Amino acid sequence: MGFGGGGLHSPLTSLLPTRSPTPLALKMAGRLAEFFEGAVLIMLDNQKLTLNPRVPPIIVLEQRDRHWLPKDKNLVMWRNWESSRHICKSLLEAKAHTQLVDFDAHLDDIRQDWTNQHLNTEIARLVSVANGSA
Repeated sequence: MGFGGGGLHSPLTSLLPTRSPTPLALKMAGRLAEFFEGAVLIMLDNQKLTLNPRVPPIIVLEQRDRHWLPKDKNLVMWRNWESSRHICKSLLEAKAHTQLVDFDAHLDDIRQDWTNQHLNTEIARLVSVANGSA
């Protein structure tokens, strides 16, 4: 689970074959919204996640009247989409998602790193290459 820009994203929730957030994601996002005005819930849209998506395969929800509804797409801006697209393509081609370790797996075997530092290191390397600083 990660937080960014007053929002919540959950890689594990986003692996589900649905386009709707789970009750746990809604509860956590609701708690964040209590403390951070303008908080959003961000999910991957697996139906649009391909090696070369034309647009970000992201669903952005905002809370209105205690309900999480899609945010107006005209209000959602993605900086560096081309770089992000190339990074996602590299991660998908490498099947990086198969290396994700969640906390439950860590509890079963404490040698497994639930913070996924190996993936974070690879993502940082790809970002460096995309930014021309590698």
